[in-house]
Parts: sequence; C-alpha cells; structure tokens
Amino acid sequence: MARATALTKGYANDPCAYYVDVAKYPHRPNAYAAAVIAADTGVLTTGSLRTPGSWTRALNHNEEADTEAHALTSRGSPSTHSSEPQRPDAEDEEYSITTYGDVLQWYRTSRRLYPPPHRDLQCSEAATLRQLQVQAIWTPVWAKHVCPEVYTTDICQHCKKAQATQRHLLWDCAPPPGNQEEAMPTAISSKIISREPGNQRDVVQHVLSNLERQRLKAAPPRV
Repeated sequence: MARATALTKGYANDPCAYYVDVAKYPHRPNAYAAAVIAADTGVLTTGSLRTPGSWTRALNHNEEADTEAHALTSRGSPSTHSSEPQRPDAEDEEYSITTYGDVLQWYRTSRRLYPPPHRDLQCSEAATLRQLQVQAIWTPVWAKHVCPEVYTTDICQHCKKAQATQRHLLWDCAPPPGNQEEAMPTAISSKIISREPGNQRDVVQHVLSNLERQRLKAAPPRV
C-alpha cells in the first residue's frame, strides 16, 4: 500500500504515466484486449498483445483499467468508456470464469437492468437515481405512510388537486413530453439508462426540483 501511495502521488498528473491491464478474448488464440488509461483518465485500447505486463495493486486507476479490459472481452461490467457492444458469453475452457469474484460479478451483471450511478455523482444523487430507476422515489404518498406525523397529506402541493404519486410528479403535474403513455416521460426514461454522468445528473436534478416543491414547511430537508 505504501508503494502504491508513493507511485500515485509521484505520477498522478504525469502525462507519460499510464495504467494498463489486459484480458483474453474468447475463442481467439493468443488474442488479448488492453485498456490503457492516462493519468488524466483518457482511455486508449488495443489488442493482440503477447507480452504480459506487471501489476501493482491499489493504484487508483489500475482497477479502472482492469474493468475496461474485462469489459472489452465480456468478462465483467460493461465499459464506461468504450462503445463496443457486449459479446456472447464464452464457452472455451481457457476463458472459463473460475474465481469466486468473477463468478459473482457475472451473476451481478447478468441480471442488471440499469447502469450503476456514475462515480462522479454525489451519494445523494446516486441514491435518487437508483430510486428513480426502480420507480420508488420519495413522494408525499409514500412519505405519508412512513412519516404521517410530518407528511399529513399526500395531495400535490403544486396543483392541489391530485395525489402526489411518482407518475403525477413526473408526468401529470409537469409539462407534457408529447405523448400520453403510462410510462415515464421519454426524456427521463432515456437518461436513467444512460452511463453519461451529465445525463444522470440532469435527470436527478429534475426529479429533486419536482420533489422540493412538494416538501411541506414542517418537513425536514432532503439530504
């Protein structure tokens, strides 16, 4: 750990410093994908590498390089940088996932419906995005059941006409996006499946602004 700390401090902003990892392609003998990340988080990729590199644990971008290399060969979470499509699971013995960590990661990614919050989001923003993805944001209708002494009504504080459900807050009481489907507005639906931090933050801020106007005077602020 001391070595990793010293290397990180010494080369964190060095334009000649790179974080590299390699992963094997399935069904391709002697073919590997490499993820090369510059100190400023720029990503370069290449393949068909025959010479193994050295690995030092705990460097701040080594884990990111590892994720990128495994994503390129479909052995981990989808890449946050590359637009390369996911490939089918490999079946050859050389490619078999045998370690506990890889098996656990495979199960996690195979059932994932939405991308995780970007690491640039704050904890509160990440939590709101996850709540929005599963359609479980903190609405007055829900809050009345959890904190009835604070949220004494579940009526929308903006229009004063309907229950402040998630659909009402994001659809009925907001400017209509152009269609009348029962799903969430198209703009929101597209942004909650985006991996771009800007899109994720935009939709979170939109939801938080709608929720803020629903907060009663006696209600505690959202944190």
